[in-house]
Amino acid sequence: MEKENKLEEIARVKYSNIIEEIDTSSRKTKIVCTLGPSTATKEKMVELIDAGMQIARLNFSYGDHKTFSEMVENLREAIAERKG
Repeated sequence: MEKENKLEEIARVKYSNIIEEIDTSSRKTKIVCTLGPSTATKEKMVELIDAGMQIARLNFSYGDHKTFSEMVENLREAIAERKG
């Protein structure tokens, strides 16, 4: 029983510890997120950036030019918020 508890303790890893320890500047692969209606807000985009999004792809299957111009503006604001 004690051995199982130690294994469980070793297996528990905090997500924040993993993210903080990874140097993303040397990655050869990128995390691509497709933006659509469910991720159109600035708040959702900030969450995606915090989760590791490096490339934003727009899903043109939904919406019109006005919708996508708003989405691009929200993305720019989210990026500026994270850089600042």
